[in-house]
Amino acid sequence: MLTADFPHDHDHHRGLFWAWPHVGAGGAEYSLWTLSGIRPHFEHWIEKPRGLAAAVLGVQNGWYVGDQRVVEERVQLLVYAASGNDRTIEIELTWTAVAKEVSLRGAEGKGFGGLNLRFGSESQTVITTPAGQAAKNLNLASLAWADLTAQFRGAPARSGLAIFVDPAHPGFPPTWITRHYRFLGAGWPGIKPVTLRPGEPATVRYRIWIHRGPADPSTLTRVYDGYTLSRKVTWPEQPES
Repeated sequence: MLTADFPHDHDHHRGLFWAWPHVGAGGAEYSLWTLSGIRPHFEHWIEKPRGLAAAVLGVQNGWYVGDQRVVEERVQLLVYAASGNDRTIEIELTWTAVAKEVSLRGAEGKGFGGLNLRFGSESQTVITTPAGQAAKNLNLASLAWADLTAQFRGAPARSGLAIFVDPAHPGFPPTWITRHYRFLGAGWPGIKPVTLRPGEPATVRYRIWIHRGPADPSTLTRVYDGYTLSRKVTWPEQPES
């Protein structure tokens, strides 16, 4: 088990999750970070096919203030079969304001808010970025990726997980926050707000790379470069028959 839900030291951390401490809607402010005044609700499945190579999970959620639906959220997870000592998960998140504009903003001075990961291990963690192992916690660090490893209970060696950011991500590279108490956060939009508008979907994409054993910066850079190349692949249009 890699992640932790509602840990005792930060009971608002929820495994791999996306949330913001400042959500402005209808002239008021709420927090998806602490689930104060606003909550996401599952509405229906979009797709959930699975095969030998991968499984797709697609859902539609709504962000609700009381009974009022303020944002439509679409989530797609493409989960590849484990390959040797690693597994890849693609994440696509799309948000569209429903009737009125909705604003998102991270925490002041730190940037909490966006795609977040809380590890479940109680052992000492190692945070690795393109600059190498991070000795200190980072705030508002502009990064294309970050990796967290730890010794999990019953495992013979360290294991970890990296979050890779699509180069087409808005405001790339985003500003990250990392914590040695087992937290990674790819902050977006950071400390400056972004506005979601009706009829104008906002989409972000990430790759989660889960691996056994430690991962050095050169390996992580190589794997990330492979991800960026895959994002550039385009398929030619088929001629009409």
